[in-house]
Amino acid sequence: MKPSLTALTHLAFRINAVIDECPDFQFSYSEIHDAAEVGRLVDHLANRLRDKADLYLLTSDPDTLTGLEVALRDAAEALYGREGRKANIQKSGLCLVMAIILEAIQQQHAQRPQPPEPEPALVE
Repeated sequence: MKPSLTALTHLAFRINAVIDECPDFQFSYSEIHDAAEVGRLVDHLANRLRDKADLYLLTSDPDTLTGLEVALRDAAEALYGREGRKANIQKSGLCLVMAIILEAIQQQHAQRPQPPEPEPALVE
């Protein structure tokens, strides 16, 4: 199930607020990648950030949560080992979460070019 753009941006806004309010809050890259790899990144964030970010809207609906977890897993896999080159980040686990969310948005909601329509045949 493809996650909605609303769900992905809701998560991004919540993570961005934590970055702003708690700049010293730390996640390791391995912690983020490990949670994403097993499809539990949102659940992990909800547990670790429970007093800093309300992720109830995302965690309360199993279909929404499943779609998010799959998309974030795929996005994290695409970024793994390339965080510095692709997302220009090197230190902050929360910035890694944001990069994963942005990658998921690109993967799930990018406009893909459509092949051109064939020219209609001329009737003579």
